[in-house]
Amino acid sequence: MKKASLIVSIDNDYELASNFFNMLFLIKNISDYEIIVVSDNCENYKTIMLLREYDRNGQIKLIELTERHGFGRANNIGVKNSTTPNLFFINTDIILIGNELDELLQAKEKFNCKAIQPLLLYPQTGKIQSAGHIFGTLFNRHALENNDPAILDGIDAVERSALTIAFCLFEKDIFWQYGGFNEFYYNAYEGLELTARIHYAGLGCKLIPSIKAYHIRQATRKNIYLNEEQQTPYFWTNCILYIKEDYSDFITHYISPALLAKKYTAVSFTHLDLIPLLEKTGLHINETINIQLSGNIELFNVLPYTLLKSSSNYLFVCENFTQITSNKLWFQLRKNRNDIVIDSNGNVISLSKFLQI
Repeated sequence: MKKASLIVSIDNDYELASNFFNMLFLIKNISDYEIIVVSDNCENYKTIMLLREYDRNGQIKLIELTERHGFGRANNIGVKNSTTPNLFFINTDIILIGNELDELLQAKEKFNCKAIQPLLLYPQTGKIQSAGHIFGTLFNRHALENNDPAILDGIDAVERSALTIAFCLFEKDIFWQYGGFNEFYYNAYEGLELTARIHYAGLGCKLIPSIKAYHIRQATRKNIYLNEEQQTPYFWTNCILYIKEDYSDFITHYISPALLAKKYTAVSFTHLDLIPLLEKTGLHINETINIQLSGNIELFNVLPYTLLKSSSNYLFVCENFTQITSNKLWFQLRKNRNDIVIDSNGNVISLSKFLQI
């Protein structure tokens, strides 16, 4: 019997598919794995011809769907055609360059968990794309996105409230015991709901920081099919019993006693109401200035001179800390080494350290 089954649902361009499969086939013992590819009515002729060639050569088992069903159902069909007790779900925007498959199987046994993911990095920067999921009040985020992976050095395994399904290992029995992927979702939330339920049941939902893979992210799910108007409220309604707010606990882990001893004026650029969650950590926030902005933030454009020269310590709150990292001169002129930024991904960054001022 093969070691595990790789389930790959595909509906994307030839270039991405050719890179994914050619790099996958470079893995020395890839023949030890069953590769099941589900074409979700892929309409790219070159991609289909490539997959059919792999199928004829016995490198993959190809299932061609004549109607587009979406990520959840396509993967469920793949699982029904698998023959091993362990399942890797892997998107074609994942890049494997080592022995990640074997290492994850070994880690699953070592840490006795039913779902497990590696640390996912952006290939463009080498920074973290996903260290598992954290949950706030009606929102979820990839933990530590854009932070340096060294922040997790020395950590063997971390329990997470949910995992990303872009590259994740499950036990097949548990996958079906919890219903497989909910097919109400089309291209979002399927893996989030399933792994949240596994975590809630106490079966082990682990991130392994020492095992790393690269994720181009969102290259495999076409944006035209990502309308989440119905899926988002359905997810929160359907999972109300399984989801616990853990954002504030996550932040607490990264806040030092020195930060808790200071008082801050919060400058919030996000539409999310993160201030109450940050106050739960023990941070002292005297005042909040709300300026909702998306994308890169130029502080000279949005904050007056009086704030630049204020003696207050600033706590910048944003979607991701990278939104304000292009403001090096602003921070150099302020000369306040106590300013910090905390974002919705759980990053706690000292701006003096990050910007070397």
